[in-house]
Formats: sequence, structure tokens, C-alpha cells
Amino acid sequence: MSIAAFVAAITTTFPQLADAEFSVSNTGWDSFALVAGGMVFKFPRHAAAEARLKREAALLAALRPHVQMKLPDLVLHHSCGLLFSSHPIIEGQHLLPSQYDALRDSARLDLAIKLACFFTDVHGVDQSMMVQAGAQPLAPWPDAASIAAKALPLLPLDAQEAYKIILETYSALAPDPYGVVFGMFDCHGWNMAFDHGLQRINGLYDFGDSGFGPLHLDFMTVAKISLRLALDVVDVYEHNSGRKIDRQRIVTLSGMNRIIEVYEQSANAVTRPAACDEAVKWLHESKAWQGLE
Repeated sequence: MSIAAFVAAITTTFPQLADAEFSVSNTGWDSFALVAGGMVFKFPRHAAAEARLKREAALLAALRPHVQMKLPDLVLHHSCGLLFSSHPIIEGQHLLPSQYDALRDSARLDLAIKLACFFTDVHGVDQSMMVQAGAQPLAPWPDAASIAAKALPLLPLDAQEAYKIILETYSALAPDPYGVVFGMFDCHGWNMAFDHGLQRINGLYDFGDSGFGPLHLDFMTVAKISLRLALDVVDVYEHNSGRKIDRQRIVTLSGMNRIIEVYEQSANAVTRPAACDEAVKWLHESKAWQGLE
């Protein structure tokens, strides 16, 4: 489909945007996104993406009234033979690791508090309500042996030894002591609307990967911004929720996330180097939190 077809579908539903200037926001594998008039419009590219978009809209509609964090008000439309979604833009930009490192101490604390409140809210929602909205269990991770075979040889020797320990530690983990919760499981800086001028988070978006999974796992992707941030978040979360969080488990899961990314990109010569670099960088950040030295 052409951009003109997408614009026609949008302006048929939103005639007030007939003279608006449209810009491309995203051209990913799952969807094509356009921005105009303070709105984001997403068009799924294939049947699986269409199902994900429908599920995300239903999940957000169920979840939004129960959390303090601002989330997208995602609405589905059918026009000109096309399904698409719309939602008002949540103002803000991504929060990258280097940008987090440059924040004031007070802004880092504010971010940790707001994310901890978000996790407390989300983990407390009625699970049957989310099942009714279409929430599903997370897909299982590959087994440790398969990850080791594909990913470890791509890393420097010292990193291979460190990730062997992580894989062994992960394989020996008991089930999560708090079981399964509904969570976002994708709470990293590329899914944040962050006001860099005021140094505060305005909202979160992209709930396509949300679902039911182990409670500790939901903190893992925060470590993509900073492991220190993830651990600060659980400090506040413990106070809010009354749960005792195993920080070493989160460190292990964060390391697993990095080595799985190497595993997933192992056959892609373009994206593989970046995944390997991030895995090595994570080791340097995490050494203060685990017995790798």
C-alpha cells in the first residue's frame, strides 16, 4: 500500500486533517506509522501485526484506568478497506543510556519513583480482567544450550566465560517466588516519552509485548537504560508493594536478555556487531553487582 492510500484512510475518518502535513514516524516490520495533527496513525503490515495491534488496543483500554502513568489512548478504525489505529502523541523523546547518565540526581530519583509506581500499578491489576482483554503468556526463552552454542563463540573470550556463568546461574534459578503477573515486559528508553528539558517522564507506549510472565522479569528491560536505574526502581517498588525483590535475579535476567539478543542476531551480519558490543558493555556495568571477577 502507498502512503497516499494510508492518508486517504486517515482523512476519510478524520476529515479535519485533509490539509494536514503527514510525516513518516516508523517503517518497521510490524507496522507503518504516520504522524499528523498531534496524532500517530499505525497501519499493520501483515495478519500477525494486525492481531497484535487489536490486542494492544484492548489491553491498553483495560489497563489505562488502573495506572497513574500516561499510556496511549489507542483507538482502532476501519476505513477504505484498511485497519489502523490512532492515538494522541505523548510528548517527549526516547531516553538513551548516555542521556540517563547525564541527568541530575533528583531527576534520576524522580524517574525511579515514577517507574516503580507504574510497576506497582500494573502488577496489581486484576489478572482475569487482562485475560478477558486478550493478554497472553510471554513466549518462552530459548534453552541455555542453544543460546551458548550460537551466541558465545561470537564474543571475546573473557566475555564468553562471563556469560557462561550467567547461563549457568539462570539455568539453576528456581521459579519466580512471586509467580506470574501481568506486565509490560518492554519498559526501556525507546518506549518512553521523556521531556529532556524538564528531565521527567511523560508516559510510556508500545504494549505489544505486554502479557503474563514472571514478576522479576518485568524489571529486566529497565536495565537497558541503566542497571543502576533498574535497581533504584526496585528499591522504591519494595516500599510500594511490600514485596522483597531479588536483585541478583534481576541482574541475571538482564544478562540473559543481552546474550539472547546476540543469539537472535547471530545470523545477521548487519545487526550482530551491535548486539555483541551491547553484551560486552553490559558486563562492564554489571560487574559491581555480580561475582564475575
